[in-house]
Amino acid sequence: MQWDGSENAGFFSASMSRICILHDPDSKRPTVATQRTDPNSRLSYVRQLLSIRASPEATRASGSF
Repeated sequence: MQWDGSENAGFFSASMSRICILHDPDSKRPTVATQRTDPNSRLSYVRQLLSIRASPEATRASGSF
């Protein structure tokens, strides 16, 4: 996911001829800048999953075997 909709997706200030990493040139591509405030975005979903995984309740075993 790119940072924003600017040239080079917000990663580099160099010209495209000097960059060897490809990025999606589509102007409607998902970006962090557009998804940061959307609670239903893919970025928000991944952040929620990471917060669940980091919580002690998610890793605590409470069953008997």
